[in-house]
Formats: sequence, structure tokens, C-alpha cells
Amino acid sequence: RLCLRQLDADVLTQLKTAFDEAYAAALEHESGEVTFDGFEGLMVSMQEMHQRVVRSRELEIVNKHGLTMEDQMLHREELIALHDSFVRAGRASFALPTSPSALAQLQDGQQTVPDITVLDARGLRRFMLELGLMPQDRAFFLSLEATVEAWSQSKGLSGFLTFREVLRLVREMREAQARQASQELQVLFAWFDKDRSGTLSLDEVFALISKLGLAPRDRDDQAEMHRLLKEIDADNSGSLNSTEFESLTQRFDAQLRAAERYREVVDGRQLGFHDNEVFALREAFFAMDVDAQGKLGLETLRTFVNRLNCRLNNQAIEEAFVDVDKDASGEIGFIGFIHFVRLTRICMKRLQNLLLTCADFSPFVDAAVASRSAR
Repeated sequence: RLCLRQLDADVLTQLKTAFDEAYAAALEHESGEVTFDGFEGLMVSMQEMHQRVVRSRELEIVNKHGLTMEDQMLHREELIALHDSFVRAGRASFALPTSPSALAQLQDGQQTVPDITVLDARGLRRFMLELGLMPQDRAFFLSLEATVEAWSQSKGLSGFLTFREVLRLVREMREAQARQASQELQVLFAWFDKDRSGTLSLDEVFALISKLGLAPRDRDDQAEMHRLLKEIDADNSGSLNSTEFESLTQRFDAQLRAAERYREVVDGRQLGFHDNEVFALREAFFAMDVDAQGKLGLETLRTFVNRLNCRLNNQAIEEAFVDVDKDASGEIGFIGFIHFVRLTRICMKRLQNLLLTCADFSPFVDAAVASRSAR
């Protein structure tokens, strides 16, 4: 749990190696088990290694991209993960292999890969989609290339954005989302503040968090929520004012998105998809999710499959949908969509070609609109 969030493959590999060594040292050879003293030593060792490896990786990224102290402070909990998304989006944009087997070939020197230090418009779009920062504004979605071109040219970058510029864009997009959500949060905060004290107790905070759909989903989320609460409630008053509550929701939402990104990447790779294929699937999903609910229904997917000219009958499509619709809600999220594509064996090459040739994503938007008409 310590190692899963907000890291990249390099750091995870180093930490896994360190864990194996620390575990071997803590293991009682006679019993084949770890005593409490051994466990305590193991955790202390891993925490020290975690801090050392993470800090070393952060310094590499800072020096490589010329990041400022402000960049480091504003992204101190997520710098490695954001850089990982940046690099994978860049590789996918250049159609570079990013599957485990292909990466192994790269490491063995069988293939060479250019260092990813900038993103073009397509890479930026994929990066923003993965972070959940792309506005559900089709005009913005389609004009991104021109926006990137104008912005980058003003900085002499010839149609590309550096990692530092991408971080600035991330901050701007988050600030825009925060402004948009602020009014709703203020109304909900006032509604839960029954005694009009201007603060909410922690019980009220958790109730409001649940109402916003940000309830912790597992023990890792719970631990992260308590860590953020402790940090934000610096005076240990046991209550939060509206400003503190907004800060909590924004930061916890970012943490949940990071955990979800990690699960998406892992699931995609386990199902045999290259990272560039997962990015392509996310673009198609976003285009079909016209209501920005993060869910797709059966009819939308049926139309999507038909638009790709896949040889699947309705029964096969319905059976695949039922299989991935784990909660029987009639809708699936992006991870469910990845599993649906694998079950139905949709031709990824055809999908990617369609994404490349239809810059306005009309086949995917039309699939969603057509499914509405069918209902």
C-alpha cells in the first residue's frame, strides 16, 4: 500500500527490490515467519527507503526539466506520477512500444526510444484525459491542437509543450475546475452546517464527502483521507471551515484519480493492451461519454461496436456487457470498458486508425447520440 500511489515503474521496481531484501532479513529461518520485532524493523526500513528513493527520483525529474521550487511545492505529492503520465502520453503519441515485453526490449538495447521532454497536441490531450482534466467541451477538445500551437509558439517551442509548461496547464485546469465546483460546495457546506457555526465536525465532513461521491472505497483510501485531514486540520480542532473543506475535497479527489489511473494502467497491461492502446480507448470513451458521467450504457457500446464494423451479434455484445457490469447498474466505467473491448476482441488497429482519420471524433460522439435516439 505504501508503494502503489503516485509513483512510477522505476521507483516501484527499486522499492520491490528493497522490500525483498528487507523481508529476507526480517524472516525467522526456523519458523519461516516474521515476528513483530522483525515486522517493525521491516516497516522502518521500508519507510526510510521509500523516502530516499522517492526524493532521488524527484530530484532527477526536477533537474531534467528545470522545475522551479514553486513547481515542486505545488506538486509535491504527485510529481513522479504526473511525470510518468507525461512520459507515457509522449510515447503513445509517437507510437512507441510501452507494453512490458516491448519495454524489456528497450531495456536490453534491442530498441531505442527518444527521451520524452515535450508533448505535442495529441500527447497533451491524452495526458489531460488520463488525469481527468479535459473539459467536457467539444469545442475545447477539438481546438486543443491550435491552442497548443499558439501557446507553445509564444514560448518558442514550435508546437510542443515542456513538462514544466504542462504542470502549469494542470494547475490552471484544476483552478478552473475548483472555481466551477466552489459554489456548489459552498451551498452543500452551508446545508450541512446546521448550527451555522461556519465549521463542520469530522462526522459531518465524512457525510458530505460521501454525498459528493468521494467516500473512501478501501482501507488505502481511508488512510489517505485521515492523513489529509490531519494535515489540513493543523490545529487539531476536530472541525473544518469551508476553505479547509474545499482544500480537502480537491486534494482527496486528486488522490482518488491517481489511484484510479494506476488501476487503469495495471488492468490494461494485464489484459495485454499497450499503453498507447489504453490511451486510444480513453479517447474513444471520453468522446462517447457526452454527459460527462464517466459511464457508458449498453446501447452506446452496441452502436460503438457496429460503427467499427465488428462482426459481433447482439447476443455476444450483451453477454460481454453483462460480464463486465459487475454491479448490474446498466452502465460501466472506463475499466469496465477496457474489459469489454478485450472480451469482444475489438480490432484495436481499426479503432486507432479511426481516431487518427476522424479528428472530430464524430463516429464516437455519433455512437452516443444514436444510442440516445434508440432509447
